[in-house]
Amino acid sequence: MTTTTRRRLGWTRLILIFIAAVLVLWCGYWFATNRMAEAAAERLVAALAANGRALTCTENTTGGFPLSLDLHCGEAKYDDKTAGMSVALSKVSATAPLYWPGSASAAIGGPMAFDAPAEGVSFNATWTAAVARVDAGLSGFKGARLNLDGLRIQPKAGASTVPFARLRASHAEMFTEPAGNNAYRFVVRADDVRVKPQKGSDLPKVATELDFTAADFGDALGTDPVRAVKAWLARGGTLDVSRIRLSLGDVAADGRGRLQLSPHGLLSGSLTIRLTGLNKLPDVVDKVRPGSKEKVAQIVGAAGAFTKPVKGEKNVREAPILIKDGVVTVGVIPVATIPPLKF
Repeated sequence: MTTTTRRRLGWTRLILIFIAAVLVLWCGYWFATNRMAEAAAERLVAALAANGRALTCTENTTGGFPLSLDLHCGEAKYDDKTAGMSVALSKVSATAPLYWPGSASAAIGGPMAFDAPAEGVSFNATWTAAVARVDAGLSGFKGARLNLDGLRIQPKAGASTVPFARLRASHAEMFTEPAGNNAYRFVVRADDVRVKPQKGSDLPKVATELDFTAADFGDALGTDPVRAVKAWLARGGTLDVSRIRLSLGDVAADGRGRLQLSPHGLLSGSLTIRLTGLNKLPDVVDKVRPGSKEKVAQIVGAAGAFTKPVKGEKNVREAPILIKDGVVTVGVIPVATIPPLKF
């Protein structure tokens, strides 16, 4: 055996030993992570139970070896006796790629049953696809996203406080993410929403969007998002509103501005609202509540005293909205009260 051949065999052995060591370490990493996930789930269930809450799965399995950690929960149910509400799902499947620590996604299987009898709210929901994603780091949750397609919600019998008899949405999404400069962004959107009220005709197509940034919040939700929100409120709770939009057929309201939340959840601040197609509002409302056209037309006429036309944009008017401790004022007239937000 020549010297060159011996060297090649030596390098081959070293490579094989290295590969074997990596495989052994990776297997240990997977099994250790799997055990840590199971222990974390057990601690979560125990912590919930200590506070009158229960999280159960009739089927609870793990897998995904060797590249990911997969968790499957069949017939998942969350029961909160303190709040008097429960949520039941057919299944939840979550996967976390071990080569990308801190990232996890979940497929949520319907139907879902939500029950809060004391509040008069009970409904069933189905969807064609529901996917959630979470990103985390050493500081806790960094961001989260939920996408829903083909959503259908139907109130149960006796759901006295649910204002609709049927709701459908082609697409809905919610996400949170760092916005830079120590700020944090929250977004909710829903497109092509079809609503059948408990009384009256179907509403025209509805779309909505909420997009706001919490200043001086930090770049993560942390390990306890509720505590993070309360700490932000104690620091002043300033919201930069990029967009608040609600459209009902050809009628739309679009707002931007800055708001502040008090530690008690009361809103204050100002918004600039753009109203599109306001002249069509009486016809839209009359389809839902027959006989209301004349009254709504009077309100629309009075709104002209507090709004101004937007130059270069047809059928668009603009109005400043002031909010003081939850009281909404247009001009000098209080028009609504926003109840305290609870966290």
